[in-house]
Amino acid sequence: MNFHLPLAALAATFCLATSALRAQVPQLINYQGRVAVGTVNFDGTGSFKFALVNGDGTVTFWSNDGTSAAGSEPTAAVPLTVTKGLYSVLLGDAALANMTAIPNSVFNNADVRLRVWFNDGTNGSQMLAPDQRIAAVGYAMMAGGVNMPPTNGTLTAGVIRQDGVPLIHTHGQNNFFAGTFAGVVTNGESNTAIGSFALTNNNTGGRNTSVGSQSMQANIDGGHNTALGNQALAANTSGGFNTALGELALRNNLTGLNNTAVGRDALKNSVGHNNIALGSGSGENLTTGDDNIALGNAGVAGESGRIRIGTDGTHTDTYLAGTIHGDGSGLSGINGANLAAGSITSAQIAEGAVGGTQLAPGAVQGANLASGAAAANLSASGLASVPTGGIVLSQTENPALAGAGYVKIGSLPAEDTWELRADVGSPPARRSHSAVWTGSEMIVWGGDNGSGIFSNGARFDPAGNGWTPLSLFGTPDGRLLHTAVWTGTEMIVWGGSNNAILNTGGRYNPVSNTWLPVSTHNAPGVRNNHTAVWTGSEMIVWGGFYNDGSSQYRNDGGRYNPATDTWAALSNTSAPVVRLRHAAVWTGAEMIVWGGSNSTSYLNDGGRYNLATDAWTPLSVTGAPSPRNRHTAVWTGTEMIVWGGFDGSPLNTGGSYNPATDSWTATSLTSAPVARRFHAAVWTGSEMIVWGGLGSASLNDGGRYDPAGDTWTATSTSGAPATRQNHTAVWTGSEMLVWGGFYNDGSDHILADGGRYDPADDSWISVPFAVIPPPREGHTTIWTGSEMLVWGGINGSTYFNHGVRYDPAGNIWRHMNLTDQPSARIDHTAVWTGSEMIVWGGDDGTALFNSGSRYHAAADTWTAMQSIPEFALARRRGHTAVWTGSEMLVWGGLDNSSFVLGNGGRYNPASNTWAATGINTFGAPSARYQHTAVWTGVGMIIWGGSNFSDPQSSGAHYHPPTDSWFSLTPSGAPGPRSQHKAFWTGSEMIIWGGHHFNLGHLNDGGRYNPANNSWRPVNTTGAPPGRSGSSAVWTGSEMIIWGGYNSGHFNDGARYKPQFDVWTATGTSGTPIGRQKHSAVWTGDKMLIWGGINNSFYLNGVSTYTPGKPLFLYQKP
Repeated sequence: MNFHLPLAALAATFCLATSALRAQVPQLINYQGRVAVGTVNFDGTGSFKFALVNGDGTVTFWSNDGTSAAGSEPTAAVPLTVTKGLYSVLLGDAALANMTAIPNSVFNNADVRLRVWFNDGTNGSQMLAPDQRIAAVGYAMMAGGVNMPPTNGTLTAGVIRQDGVPLIHTHGQNNFFAGTFAGVVTNGESNTAIGSFALTNNNTGGRNTSVGSQSMQANIDGGHNTALGNQALAANTSGGFNTALGELALRNNLTGLNNTAVGRDALKNSVGHNNIALGSGSGENLTTGDDNIALGNAGVAGESGRIRIGTDGTHTDTYLAGTIHGDGSGLSGINGANLAAGSITSAQIAEGAVGGTQLAPGAVQGANLASGAAAANLSASGLASVPTGGIVLSQTENPALAGAGYVKIGSLPAEDTWELRADVGSPPARRSHSAVWTGSEMIVWGGDNGSGIFSNGARFDPAGNGWTPLSLFGTPDGRLLHTAVWTGTEMIVWGGSNNAILNTGGRYNPVSNTWLPVSTHNAPGVRNNHTAVWTGSEMIVWGGFYNDGSSQYRNDGGRYNPATDTWAALSNTSAPVVRLRHAAVWTGAEMIVWGGSNSTSYLNDGGRYNLATDAWTPLSVTGAPSPRNRHTAVWTGTEMIVWGGFDGSPLNTGGSYNPATDSWTATSLTSAPVARRFHAAVWTGSEMIVWGGLGSASLNDGGRYDPAGDTWTATSTSGAPATRQNHTAVWTGSEMLVWGGFYNDGSDHILADGGRYDPADDSWISVPFAVIPPPREGHTTIWTGSEMLVWGGINGSTYFNHGVRYDPAGNIWRHMNLTDQPSARIDHTAVWTGSEMIVWGGDDGTALFNSGSRYHAAADTWTAMQSIPEFALARRRGHTAVWTGSEMLVWGGLDNSSFVLGNGGRYNPASNTWAATGINTFGAPSARYQHTAVWTGVGMIIWGGSNFSDPQSSGAHYHPPTDSWFSLTPSGAPGPRSQHKAFWTGSEMIIWGGHHFNLGHLNDGGRYNPANNSWRPVNTTGAPPGRSGSSAVWTGSEMIIWGGYNSGHFNDGARYKPQFDVWTATGTSGTPIGRQKHSAVWTGDKMLIWGGINNSFYLNGVSTYTPGKPLFLYQKP
């Protein structure tokens, strides 16, 4: 015969008056128990014997009949009725047969336990085990004198204490508190709190009912809440009008309003408003969302406005009485008592009424659709036209297809894809290239660098301060000394030279990033150093030079129409004499050509070509500037302004030509820039800006010429680009963009940078160059939602303090602003707040830091963080940092003396302040570094790491609202390790890999569930080999491990899907070179790999990895 007492509960009953009285020890103990014989609950009248004994059962303090000694069985029994195994008794109730009163002296003993014997009338009397310890309530009533507080509620007398701690009191107005530390600081009114630490921090909150240990423990000013259950509404601070019934119900709510949670763990992690959850675990995955209803469903983190009823795999049928009504039309046509198989036919759903956007994947299973019900409604997706035996491909296992009668016949595996992104930054350094302005971008193309000629180019967007490469597919042959014009939709490149002189070209469309060839049929002869203008419908090419064994100069040309891809020759009648290095402008009706040189002389004549009449008119030379070449010319709308150039010496003279009067006016020499050639000039709408060029040396100054006043104003040299010649310049409408060129200080220096000059405030800012970040390791990367931010790191002995932004959509790198950025470092942390990247801590090889800055991506600005004294938060490296939604939590690491740290800090970027008290260390994990930290939505979990002498397998959960730690169970935890990976899935923390001093590199892991404080292992079948320095990302459903080192560099990896506890190897076709200490981010559909090191080679190429998705085959019978 077996006896069980699993439901026993001990409590003392007592009565208190409201005036000052002496309290007496309660002489009745209400005891409830359960007893079974074998496995069957006992029913009937049983004989019970009771004794109060000491801790080891060797001393009897009391027994029901007074006969027990030294823990022995009493003589007489108390008959009690037992129903379905349950019974209750008032111990000490002398009205019962064979029951004596319990004397006061019993509770003078520190440890009192209840011993019970039971006789079912068949098996004899047997003692039940174990003895049950009496609760402390009886001892609380042992005070010699208890004065209840007066009705004004002042706590001047009458607090019932246990070990000096308030146990029962009525502090405040109309309050009642019972339990250790319950309501000890409250100033609120009409509160009731029963249970240790219930409402312990309440200040002004009122009309709260809190029953259960730690229920509403953190409440400060929240009111009108009801919490029943252990830790119900424990973290609530100012939330109000909430109802939480059940252990841990609304546990982590802070300020949420009007929530109702019924059931253990119901809405446990919610911090939103107006949510309803009914059932154990209902809504436990909800976090920040509002207006959700979860009935028997855990919900989804972050969602709002959703109703979820039941759980897949658990609830299989739903029965609804009456008619289902929507919002007026949505569901009002669906009738019937339920939605069982066959209840909805095609007649009840209009064709096309329910489309893919209305049905979530898997929402309607085949059994829920009557035969043929779906077929007539598939026409909206085109499936009705699929012939018998036809095959349909689906990206998911499609229940709607199955419901329509299609049969799944298999699936097509989809290969993972790797792509090595071309290194894209500013174009390589060059000179003698071309540049055009599109209205939003500057396009640079061609040119040379002294050792090679380019057939590539890039587009610079000043708004984003970044470059985009031009497609190389179909690009013209590389060249220099060519021309380029902008048509409004295309850039047309033509002529020039490489190893030969050319009469070919190409048309580039920046919208489609495509090239088309320019026809050579009837094209003008080969040439370079010619001119080209755009008329609005045609490109006119004229003049130039070629060599057929001897130097040949041209005075012919052609008109190219891109709409028809055809050429037409220009009249040569009365055309200016042959020449090169002249200038040409388009007036709106005519092309004006002036200056240049040929084999005999420098020229100061020219001509006007009329497109409509195909005729030339010579320009007056009266008052014209002196002969020259390599000068510039701009069109003002009424005049052509010519300036600078070369006639054997550099020039700083010029003139304005008016075609309406065929007359010249000299430009002023007063304050004019110094003489020069190979400079650039643009027209702003009111001024001509000239800049750079070659005088006696390369120049980086210039001037603005105002033709209205015939005056010059020098351009600022502060912040101007370096000296240069053979560069380009375009006018954007508000700025002059200068780029490329070279200077010579005994050798040629080809340039890949530039500047943006704003005449409104006479200021320069730089055009970025060499944007591809230098190779490195030890850096951080952050994904913003559209860009990858790279910052810091090291290459050999060089520490970096600059960063870049990579946009995978456009394959574009951009510099981060350098102003106020942190000093160079590695081993720092970086977190993303949603709008800013916060960089903190780290090491520069000589010192550690406890400083950092916040980078605002949208504004491209840095903000220095509030400094914090070393005694408050030590400098450190090897630490962790997580973002909570409002704070950055820093913890652990090594300090300047390589001392392992077990403390941390809390930084609030909104106020730019560090919390004065830091992070509480009571209950915190032991000091460590190279550990991991994850944010769960309500707390930070620290796990693993090293303290130098030993790797760790312990951890703890930190709860910021209460500044408290909760230890993680060691039972089932992975083995000790450091340098491992950790991710939060939404419900679990996944630990994988790492290193152990003795065991080496590890390839196992564990999954920790904070809801029940339990671990389970990660399957190792198919897992990658153990490695260090690998990258890891969480996709939302999978963890992807890639790269790393273990006696060699890996260029492989695997995907772990916790839903099925399985590993899948990543594809190897096109995979990047193996590496370690690189970085990886998940963009939402692909993983970006960047940086790292392979042996002694530092890497900086971007590779993308896209996991394959299988296609499922369905056949129409």
